[in-house]
Amino acid sequence: MAQAIENSIASRFRLVLLATTATVLASAAASAGGAQAAVTEKPTNNSGADGSTLGEIIVTAQRRSESLLSVPLAVSAIAGNTLVKRGITQPTALASIIPNLQVNDSTGGAEPNFTLRGVGLGNDYSSNQASPVGVYVDDAYLAFRSTHGAQLFDLDRVEVLRGPQGTLFGRNTTGGAINFVTKKPELSGSDGYIDLGYGNFNDVRVEGADDLTVIDGVLGIRGAVSYDRHDGYVHNTFPGKRDLANGDMLRGRIAVRYRPSDSVDVNLRVFASRGRQIQPEVFQIGQSPNGANPITGYSRGNLGFFEVNSDDPHRNRTDTQGAALTVKLELSQELTLQSLTSYDTASAVFGQDVDGSPVNLLETVFGSKYNEVNQELRLVYDQGRVKAQGGVFYGRDRVKIGNTFGLFLFLQQLGVPADPTLTAGGATILQNFTQVRTSKAVFGQADLELARGLTATLGLRYTEDTARYEDGTAFIGGYNYQPIVQTVGAPGNPLNRNGKNSALTGRLALSYQFDGGPLLYASYNRGYRAGTFNGSGYLDPSQITFVPPERVKAYEFGAKGRFLDGSLILTAAGYYYDYTNQQIQDVVGPVAYLRSAGRSTLKGGELEATARFSPRLSFSGSIGYTDSQYDKLTLQGIDLKGNKLPFTPKVTANARFDYTAAEIAGGEIVVSPSVTYTSSQYFTPYNTVAGYGPDRQGAYAIVDAVVEWKKGPWAVRGWAKNLTNKGVFTYGQNFAAFGYYYFNVNQPRTYGIAVRRTF
Repeated sequence: MAQAIENSIASRFRLVLLATTATVLASAAASAGGAQAAVTEKPTNNSGADGSTLGEIIVTAQRRSESLLSVPLAVSAIAGNTLVKRGITQPTALASIIPNLQVNDSTGGAEPNFTLRGVGLGNDYSSNQASPVGVYVDDAYLAFRSTHGAQLFDLDRVEVLRGPQGTLFGRNTTGGAINFVTKKPELSGSDGYIDLGYGNFNDVRVEGADDLTVIDGVLGIRGAVSYDRHDGYVHNTFPGKRDLANGDMLRGRIAVRYRPSDSVDVNLRVFASRGRQIQPEVFQIGQSPNGANPITGYSRGNLGFFEVNSDDPHRNRTDTQGAALTVKLELSQELTLQSLTSYDTASAVFGQDVDGSPVNLLETVFGSKYNEVNQELRLVYDQGRVKAQGGVFYGRDRVKIGNTFGLFLFLQQLGVPADPTLTAGGATILQNFTQVRTSKAVFGQADLELARGLTATLGLRYTEDTARYEDGTAFIGGYNYQPIVQTVGAPGNPLNRNGKNSALTGRLALSYQFDGGPLLYASYNRGYRAGTFNGSGYLDPSQITFVPPERVKAYEFGAKGRFLDGSLILTAAGYYYDYTNQQIQDVVGPVAYLRSAGRSTLKGGELEATARFSPRLSFSGSIGYTDSQYDKLTLQGIDLKGNKLPFTPKVTANARFDYTAAEIAGGEIVVSPSVTYTSSQYFTPYNTVAGYGPDRQGAYAIVDAVVEWKKGPWAVRGWAKNLTNKGVFTYGQNFAAFGYYYFNVNQPRTYGIAVRRTF
């Protein structure tokens, strides 16, 4: 009887889940008012029959299904259940598990900046820039960073490819690629769950998903929904004002799979999210010797690390929607045609009390609306010793930007008149423009087995990119944001500019797979990131420049394999980069400029290990090393040759143990402590010169822990993150024109409990 009741509840939950997910999608779309990869095997992290060996993980890093240990690339794959157990629900948390990855963000997680092996956006906060680390969902490209923060739920796995991707992926990137692979309908049986959690800061988490098989083996639907809200992590001491860094995120996804025959596989994914939050903490350190701001006199005084005294914390929002369609058609036993179509839209408003103080010194509101469409056609050939694929790609994205800046607004309260020159009074800035980019490419890659175990790879991609800066206007206004002087465009004649570039990129590699043993490989890759416009220029048309593309020549060698009778998996890679024309932001006075950094060198490597010491004890960990240096860079007349690249610590490392400690009530207790170490890093290319010394973060370690009881379909997790309550700066700027250093901070200690039921 109990089992019948449980089955009935599960069946009803599935129907409610699908209906709820559909409602989430519809409501999120109203509030705002790629495509699936070829179907792959599921990654299996299960142990062998005796619990002493490690299972296989299947990835699509080369746009085909193959074992992680057979891919001649530096790629990390994290299974969906691992993400759940480690509490990774935001892209910023991926840095705790991926070597040589840093994720910074000035919006509290809504617009993450990824840096891989030193290649990234730096501290660029303009919303029109594309990441040099491409982000994909089921291989469908996402151009805008505000769409990157809402995908970490109901995932099959996350694949992180380190190094330039200049052949097989939808857009050329210089840093790498992050691919969120969602779960798809199984077309038989059930693969559902519900996960309920509660933690400190009144953190409430609800997540669930399930399959509905309409026609066994032919037609299935999977629905997933996730809701997470918490109070502010940062206490605001200003009377009557809300605490900062709260969160409220609702996400939903529906996937439909239709497989009428073995030769046809159609996947449709529809997604939407809705996010609301109070801005993150702004940690102000004044530039006077005593830590006070020389302009306002404000000092943090006795405030704790996770405290702020902010008179005007802003409420932010993001809304995203998208759909992707993949069609896979087997034309013959050797030849397959694949079509990938995706469409995504988003809108975002990010406001900040940028001074983080009770004095209205600097405030911003960044508004943006996006849409993009991507289409790819690909032929895949697989015949014994030859594996080849080639195709064409078209992508178009459009963003409409509307920003406002309030500068020295506290002077109004002192009776000082507004001054458009910003020399004797405060003022406001109103900025508007639209950016449209298109990308067209033709590509191909072939893998030829020259001899048993020895394979040569050659890939090429030719890309043409265009960018348009349209309808650009900017005004200096009074304290009430009423325009006084037009600085960009002219009355009835907005500024319009065009940019265009092209590139031939590709990959050359040689790999050798020992019979039933390790893989060795060496490769040369050319990466390219298209030119773009400075989205932060607003005082003069000369500030709105087209910055040329950045390029990377990457040399890599690596090895990976299974050892000790399958109980140890090791992957290692070493690399050398020749990096030219990095697009990097430079703040001068109240304006941010997009510069082209001449040349830099990056070299280092990664080692990842997974081991099962016994049926009760296992280990996973990694270490990354990056030595970065600018070989040619001059900013504001200062020669910065020899400086380190921003957000590029020399060493990143993580380690985690899983120990089955006991059996209680018929279930196993697994204790999983983990630690993440990051060495010191700079937030700007200036490093310590020209007064930028404090704009950095020293070395630190973050300790987390999970204790899980599991019995059959039930699991109960107790979790804690940042156990030592370590305070860390995650992002920084030198706002010398306003008398202070600006920092954002990490999350304080959080903990909670969650219950999970699979069915």
